[in-house]
Amino acid sequence: EDMVTFLQWLDSPTVRAPVKTTDPEAISNHFKALTNKLLDYQGRVDHLTERSRTVHPIHYRKELPDWPVKARALVKYEHMQVSLEKDDVVTVLDNSDAERWMVR
Repeated sequence: EDMVTFLQWLDSPTVRAPVKTTDPEAISNHFKALTNKLLDYQGRVDHLTERSRTVHPIHYRKELPDWPVKARALVKYEHMQVSLEKDDVVTVLDNSDAERWMVR
């Protein structure tokens, strides 16, 4: 469920229509359902906010900044004289070739 779907739900007749009852139980259930939906959405936004802190900026994948960039090996890699274990941390020296990065 994305933001558009959520906003459509907020603008739906079910949510926008006035509660036409004097039954306290029905009113309570209506507001509980709305509150639960809003809390669920808030939880999703909080989760995505946390995840966004671990995503590296895309522009650094093509051009390095002026400071050293650390990278973590996602898989074990071996080729000729180069060997990296999964989760090894290296400093990226050159990433101008998308397939051959120079690391230390």
